[in-house]
Amino acid sequence: MRLARRWILPSLLLLLATGLRSFAGAPQPTSRPLALAAGRLSGINAQFMPPPTDPAGRTTAWRRITDLGVRVSRVDGDWAAIEKQPGVYDWRPLDAKVDELAAHGLSPLVILDYGNPLYSKLGSAAASTGFGGIPPFAIGYPGYYPPDSPTPFATWAGALARRYRGRVSLFEVWNEENLGWRFWEPHEDPAAYAALLKQTYTAVKAVAPEDQVAFGGTFYPAVDAATAAADGIPVPTSTATADLALPHQGTLEFVANALAAAPDLGGFFDAVAYHPYHFPYMAPEVDIPIEGSTETSMTALQTLLATHHLAAKPVWITEVGWPNNTLAYGATPMKSASYLVRTYATAWAHGIEQVDWYCYGDASDWQYNQESAFGVVDSDGNLKPAYYAWQALDRLVMPLPFLDSRALALGLPADGHALRFGDAVRSVTVVWLAPETMFTDQGPVLPVADQRATVPTPAGSTALYDMLGRPLPLGATFQASPYPVFLVQGAAVAPSPAVGGLPNTSR
Repeated sequence: MRLARRWILPSLLLLLATGLRSFAGAPQPTSRPLALAAGRLSGINAQFMPPPTDPAGRTTAWRRITDLGVRVSRVDGDWAAIEKQPGVYDWRPLDAKVDELAAHGLSPLVILDYGNPLYSKLGSAAASTGFGGIPPFAIGYPGYYPPDSPTPFATWAGALARRYRGRVSLFEVWNEENLGWRFWEPHEDPAAYAALLKQTYTAVKAVAPEDQVAFGGTFYPAVDAATAAADGIPVPTSTATADLALPHQGTLEFVANALAAAPDLGGFFDAVAYHPYHFPYMAPEVDIPIEGSTETSMTALQTLLATHHLAAKPVWITEVGWPNNTLAYGATPMKSASYLVRTYATAWAHGIEQVDWYCYGDASDWQYNQESAFGVVDSDGNLKPAYYAWQALDRLVMPLPFLDSRALALGLPADGHALRFGDAVRSVTVVWLAPETMFTDQGPVLPVADQRATVPTPAGSTALYDMLGRPLPLGATFQASPYPVFLVQGAAVAPSPAVGGLPNTSR
């Protein structure tokens, strides 16, 4: 997938601002479509998989993914790869993706993306010169210009929904469309996106009314003039400069502007997707100027929807992650594993039931390149701590509804978190401290925050597991740290030798 992991330009600005038709018949449905009624969903962006020429390697990768409890894999629809002649659709590229996922029991979340030079004057002009975009981010790539009219895009999307009805039921319309310098060339346009979303939603629902169509995942960090000004950060006053949006509108501004441009837009999406990368890759609880924390991004988006009488619309997190390129500015593998647990638990506590991690694997240049270091599997195919942490979270917490916060009851320090999930049989409380700051846990120079607190073990506790799912001694007290622990109360968790000592409770 050509997903956005490229924010060197926005990051520099942020740091400055803060001081730092078809060739084959339609395939037949093989399973019931996955709908939001299925409850909490765990998903993945499966980047850096073994190549198709390595079927055994890919099978291993998909097995690893399903062992995490993952049920959804996010894939590009790639309009330009399917419609290379006007009105002629070659579905083979997408067929291969959908078939492979079905073979491994996974449901696709298809991103209806991107542009097509056939229907864009600017995109066609770029394509006619052979221009492939400015490296390393392919800025100006012909396929990233939106169509001049949303009609051909919506027509294609409707045809896609008809072909895969019963096999694909989750869609996002575009990816990070608010990154105008990247994916909606040459500049983001909330009104134009709103028009495209409305037509696309209508086309999909006309052929598959049961499908779920989301407002495409926006990149959260707000590097824009309006948000900076609201935070008291000086911004240029000239209209021309402010229009650059320094250099894009964040999620809140973009969604608000789209709703303002089309007041009835709320009737044309089933969910709102966004990407709360806590950029520049600090701990999720760090309150970064302009963007806040990962948790405040969740509540801010929910509040915005409520303000527009759209509180019933679910929020999906369709990308989030932390890189481990520690020779540059990434977090350590153990810290990013802890961030995974902390982010999922916090999202679930706020009723965000679909979270898709970015991503499966690393590439060989992971030490220096942020693009290559987000995986839960390293470039040699070894499982990283984040994999085991995700597996423990799935086994222990995934099926349990959120109950409450126990931070005060446990007497945790100010940076302590204790989110309790449970049912009539047992409860599991995810306990951690968040001592990280803007000046820790980045790259090879900054220190790693590792504060600890001794916590009395509450009555009725039956088991304690560390972040990676390993059992810990259960005594009168336990240690809270930046690395979450799982405190079990009620019925004990029966171990299963088949999966790292923890049962597959998510099934």
